Amino acid sequence: MTKFTQILLFFTLSILASGSYAAPRLNFSDLISGPDTGLGDGKGSGVVVTLWGQGLGANRKSSTITFTDSTGKTSSPTHIYYWKNADGKLPGGPANLFESHKMQEVAFSIPNMASGEGTIRVQVNGEISNALPFTIRSGSIYHVKPSGNDGSGTGSFSKPWKTINQAFDKITKPGSTIYVHDSLATGDSSTTRAVYWNDVAASSGLNNQYGVVAFPNSQPTVTGTSGFRNYKTAGQVVSKFDIYASECDEDANNQPINCVTGSELNVSYGIEATAFGRAVGNAITDQPGGCSDGQQGAVSGNALSGDRISGYQMLGNEVYEYGCEGTTKFHHTTYMTIRSGGNNLQVPPWRFGWNYLHDNHAKNGIHMFDENFNGANCGSPTGTIIINDNVVVNQGGAGINIQLNCPWTNDFDIYNNVLLNVGLAADWDAVDPSTSNGPNTSGISITDYKLLGTINIFNNTIRGWNGDDNPTGSQACLGMKGTGDNVTVNWNNNVCITAKDKPFIAPSYQGPGQLDNVSGLNNAWFYSGTGTSTAAVKPTWDNSAIILNPLVDVSGGKISLQVSSPLVGKSNNNLSHDIYGVARQSDGEIGAVEYFTSRKPKSPTNVKVDVK
Repeated sequence: MTKFTQILLFFTLSILASGSYAAPRLNFSDLISGPDTGLGDGKGSGVVVTLWGQGLGANRKSSTITFTDSTGKTSSPTHIYYWKNADGKLPGGPANLFESHKMQEVAFSIPNMASGEGTIRVQVNGEISNALPFTIRSGSIYHVKPSGNDGSGTGSFSKPWKTINQAFDKITKPGSTIYVHDSLATGDSSTTRAVYWNDVAASSGLNNQYGVVAFPNSQPTVTGTSGFRNYKTAGQVVSKFDIYASECDEDANNQPINCVTGSELNVSYGIEATAFGRAVGNAITDQPGGCSDGQQGAVSGNALSGDRISGYQMLGNEVYEYGCEGTTKFHHTTYMTIRSGGNNLQVPPWRFGWNYLHDNHAKNGIHMFDENFNGANCGSPTGTIIINDNVVVNQGGAGINIQLNCPWTNDFDIYNNVLLNVGLAADWDAVDPSTSNGPNTSGISITDYKLLGTINIFNNTIRGWNGDDNPTGSQACLGMKGTGDNVTVNWNNNVCITAKDKPFIAPSYQGPGQLDNVSGLNNAWFYSGTGTSTAAVKPTWDNSAIILNPLVDVSGGKISLQVSSPLVGKSNNNLSHDIYGVARQSDGEIGAVEYFTSRKPKSPTNVKVDVK
């Protein structure tokens, strides 16, 4: 062994021992605009913004944040409140994105700078991150604390209000920001709408969103039949809340009982979406001993009676143990639809990014469904719906589901997602999986009745689907359903791994003709079971398929590649980063995760060393 090879081996083993290296990368923030003054806490100046990213470090050390305003002037934040792993613990928010995405979380106050469009960057160990946009604009900042007073309070830091709903009643200005302090508890098991925003005068939009945000070192809890509800309002940002929402109890057989009746029958949301709003960094589950049931989801949006869907973004939320085995098939882990009726509403597309969905029984993880409602058309998104960098583990129903019973003309980009043990029974008796009502037994399920666009599915890793052997549905890594035959599916650089002899691409009884709508290259198809597979057979159209063991290791919701994985260097994508924020190489990897380091040496030094 030459000295050079010894050095390379030492470097490789060091990287493996320390884990994946990622240069600092910012993925998203909760607020994208707000004032630069008015916070009033004696530390910061403007709104407190929380950033989520990777490669930021578990603590600040000598790392810095810079804000560049619309004139090009650069300044440091007035105050940095915390810099930590996004592990769901104080002083950060409740969503454990470190467990799923190796993510960090940083909160700081916007400095007093020039109004207009600016950018945020961080610098770690001398390396500067990408920029996130932030616009300084006019707006008011208010505070809610358990020690506040709804009668005599003014909403200032020193004279706060006591309840969020009182703040809603008092604030009539669009673009306001409410900070909730000290782990305020809102609602209880009998509350129907724990937080209810019903003030059209304060309705906001994309350029002046209305924030309801947990202040640093606070994780406010929201409990009720529904968590956050709204009426005739738009542009609401809900950030870093711990939400417990369900309208039924759960019996000893994991079935919903004692469900709420009356006007709230079949109504349960964690967060009801608003047009041009955002759900960021929240944790959502059932009430203790409860079961979500009905026809909504942990985060749900529609246009049934006003637009609650346009441009909505669900970023970095943790939804866990949501629903019970008997939760009806009409209730979902997340749920986006339009259903605008005869006016055929055309809406800007929504987005799902960097969410962690695990151990959910409500049918389908990321779910979109539409049908005609009081008219011939249901509307359509006007642009590409992006579903990126989500982790879905132990999911009743499909990990990702798209089902259209009326025309949508838009495209989809689905990439960098990790789906593990999905396509499980939903709406069943918790004894026999064959009792599942309307199952989706696939990793990704597409039901085409009137889909007209193109679905681009690339660089996802899917391991295990239909693990409970539900005998119905497509039971595939990609399942095709429906009687339509218009959608185009491009399937490239994906990894499908099954320990059971389950098909990789398959139709249900409704959709055998759709198989010729699917094509692609550079995918890994691997059957890890014993014996000869008869169903888990690669499709004939993938002429550059990898059928060797991909050597993907799984630990909880995280995945990694072994040094000698045949996926290394075989991707033909142009993605900039993998799911853990590691920069992809031009000769990057198939699936959702890049090889062990973003500093993979180039030829002639890119020698793969097998460690026995």
